[in-house]
Amino acid sequence: MGFAERMEGFTKEVREGARVRADALSGVSANTQQLLSDARSFMHRVAQEHRDRVGPLRSTLADNLRERQDQVRALRHQFHEHLGKMREQLHEMLGQDRRACHDKVADLKSAFEEARAEVANDLREAGRIWRGRSRC
Repeated sequence: MGFAERMEGFTKEVREGARVRADALSGVSANTQQLLSDARSFMHRVAQEHRDRVGPLRSTLADNLRERQDQVRALRHQFHEHLGKMREQLHEMLGQDRRACHDKVADLKSAFEEARAEVANDLREAGRIWRGRSRC
């Protein structure tokens, strides 16, 4: 076996190796393309599932928000009604207390006037008695 034959064998091996590597590389490329395609379709399905779930979720959240807003309005309305009633009751109680204070002051004033009149009469009587004794 001469040099030319060995070179021919070597060339065949190199060509065969290159063909095998090219086939392997095309297989890797095809597998990579398939993997990318599968990843894209998976992401598309995930995005579609997300869109499918978002619609009902938005509607549920919107309904929940409206319900909570209605509850808050009702609570505010009840609070304002209760507050109005409390103000009326407080106003009435203060009016009663004011009238009671005025009545108490009038009673005290009347009692004072009666006591003053009684003391004045007693002093007048004592003065008359004193003047009557001093003449004798």
